[in-house]
Amino acid sequence: MCPYQNEDARRFWSKACNYHRGTDTNHNCGNPTACQRTLDKAESAEEWHLLFVERWQ
Repeated sequence: MCPYQNEDARRFWSKACNYHRGTDTNHNCGNPTACQRTLDKAESAEEWHLLFVERWQ
């Protein structure tokens, strides 16, 4: 299950492989650097979203 609320963060998260999303620990990732970069983008998008929501409430 995706840990993010923001649509962009969810999109980035969904692009990471199952291993890096934590759903298939037996999966052998073909490009761990790209997966980590994608997850970093998801985290960043979520942080920006939360800051925006906090500021405009």
